Parts: sequence; C-alpha cells; structure tokens
Amino acid sequence: MGYDPQALGARCDQCILAVLREGQPVPPETRNAEAALVAEAPGEQEVRHGRPLVGPAGMKLDHALRDNGMGRNDFDLFHALACRPPRNTMKLVRSKLAAENRERDTRGWPRLPDPVDACRPRLLRELAHVRPGRPHTRVVTTGKEAYRALVPPPLDEDGKRAKHPSIVKLNGTLYHGPLVADDGKAPSDWQVQLVPTVHPSYVLHKPSFTMPFYRALDRARRWWTGQLGWKEPEVTLNPPLSALTSWVAWARSQPVLYYDTETTNLEPTWADLKTIQIGTG
Repeated sequence: MGYDPQALGARCDQCILAVLREGQPVPPETRNAEAALVAEAPGEQEVRHGRPLVGPAGMKLDHALRDNGMGRNDFDLFHALACRPPRNTMKLVRSKLAAENRERDTRGWPRLPDPVDACRPRLLRELAHVRPGRPHTRVVTTGKEAYRALVPPPLDEDGKRAKHPSIVKLNGTLYHGPLVADDGKAPSDWQVQLVPTVHPSYVLHKPSFTMPFYRALDRARRWWTGQLGWKEPEVTLNPPLSALTSWVAWARSQPVLYYDTETTNLEPTWADLKTIQIGTG
C-alpha cells in the first residue's frame, strides 16, 4: 500500500498541489531518532527513490552533518510538503492558486488553502506519532516552507499576523517556543527547540553560504547538548517610554556594559542612528 498523506490528515482534496504535483508523494524516513529534520518538498531524486533528501542535496546534507559530528541516522526526515511542485518551485503553484481563488471569489465558492497549510496537519501528526508517546521536540528546518509550516507567524505592532523574515536572515537562530496549530495561525501547546537553516540545494547553487549552513547545524547540536553558552538576545521594537525607563534603571545597576550602533551611513555628519545594541560584561 502506498503512502497516503490524506489518511494522515493532509487536506489533499482542497490542495492545488495535489493536481499539479510531479510524481507520487514521498513518505518520511524515520528511525526513532532523537531529532527531526524537516525539508521543504521532495525534488526529482526524492520522488524517484521514494525517500527524503537524496541526490546532490542529500549528499550536501550528509557532509554537513558528518563535519559537525552527526549523521543522517540522528534524525527522522520529513517534508513540509509531501508532493513535488512543478519544476521544484512553489511560484507557479501559488500563481495558479491565486487565479483559482479569484475565480472562486466571483462564484462565491470557498477559497483553496495554500499547500503548506493543507499539508500541515499531516506533518504535525507525523512529528507527533512517529515516536509513540514522544513527540519530537528538537527540530531543524531547511528552507522557508519548512519553517513556515511549523512556527507561528510573528505579530506586527498592531497585533496582526505578519510574514516571517527570509530564511537567510533566520539561518542559525534559536527558536524555543510552541509549534503552530493545524490552522497555521495560533500557537499550540507543543514546545520545541527549533533551528532554521537554508535547504542544502540552496548551498549547491550558492556555495558562499556553505559555512553559514554548516554553522547552523553545529549550533543546533550544541544547543541540544547543553554546549551553547550564548542565549538568543531579546529584541524590542519601538519600546514604550515605561520600558525604556525600566531598562535605564537596570543598565545603571550593571558594572560593565558593551554597546554597538548601526547607522544609515558611514559618514557621521549626516548618518541617522538606526539601532543600538547593548550587552553586559
């Protein structure tokens, strides 16, 4: 019997990728590992072999893991999207989805979900049940679709949902918080230690990103094993006066402070101050 994402909760009957996909859905590769690695979507090699992360991208991942004291056997491997998009890109899929939903709006029909949203219930169920009684809590995501599938969307200053930053900016950051719920909006009660990085195929096309990719994987390993002595800083955008007053009182109590600044220009006579970063000694 073949792999059936819909039987695991995917909304394939509402997903435009189920119509546009190339090849059959690719199942996860599980071995009761201590961590999970979630890639974006299967490519040509994955569809051909019926396994996640094989071919050149899989080799690049294997090399990066090995150089950081890990291996493929340390991870259960999943895809955020079970099906391969046409020409390995979601741009065409979302273009056709937008056209379909415009037509549905004119007819008063329900809109179709984004494929990531349609496939998320399946992914969450696999992450929860591949190890009976032990849902995965240590996760690496490779690529923006994988990160978006699992992490709740950020909120802007007005409390409205905003877009995630680019995966290049997120690379190697530490996310310690809840996974998103099935609806892709609200956070769930499921807490994880998650490290995002780019997909290994990105590194193949852009070799200059090899070291940031390797370092992100190394950072995940050190974080999960208690070897990461540095904690992700807390960032406050446009803090209110009360928060600044409280912070100044705290800063004055510190014996040593270090600071750095970011400006709009290197020329001090007309540069505007953008940010100040301050840390303790």
